[in-house]
This record gives sequence, C-alpha cells and structure tokens, in this order.
Amino acid sequence: MLNRIYRCQISYQIGTRFQINHKFTEQNVQQFSDLSTDKNPIHLSQEAGIKRSSQLGEESIFKQRIVHGLLTASLFSGLLGNNIPNSIYLDQYLKYFGLNRNNQC
Repeated sequence: MLNRIYRCQISYQIGTRFQINHKFTEQNVQQFSDLSTDKNPIHLSQEAGIKRSSQLGEESIFKQRIVHGLLTASLFSGLLGNNIPNSIYLDQYLKYFGLNRNNQC
C-alpha cells in the first residue's frame, strides 16, 4: 500500500558523519554520459578540458577534464540509503565548491 507510513528508530547525534570514497573510472564517466545524454566534451576529452572552445581556442577555467557534477552528486543516494533504512530523499540543492577531476576522485 502506498499510503502506509514506515517509521524507524535510529539514534544519531548532532555531528554524526557518513562518508563515501569513490574513484570514478573512465567507464563510469562514459556510462553516465550515455545514460544522461550529456556529451559535453569537457567530461569526455582531456583536450576539451584544457580548451574552453575549439573555435575560440581559449583556455578553460578547469585546465583539465572534469567528471559530471551530477555523477558525483548521485553518490548521495547511496550514502543516504545505506545509512538510514527506508529513507527516500525528495529534494537536493547542489552548490559546487570545487572540481571533481577524472582520476582524482
């Protein structure tokens, strides 16, 4: 039944932290690109990460290839689901403070 309310007794203290360590592989990035249809070259090509635009030839602010921001944000689902039973998050606000570079995750 969809209208059933599930409750669980979990005791966490203020300041409790959960952490995920994950190194994204070339295959992870390519699969996410295929699934999301985000083919932005900055995620798929080191050269595109260095050059902002092949037409302009200007240097990118990133200076290298970067992982999709939403790929890194998707780890939150596992963090939440694996640590708080029966949880479902309904909203997420993202603000990026740094870059997630390929092979540096």
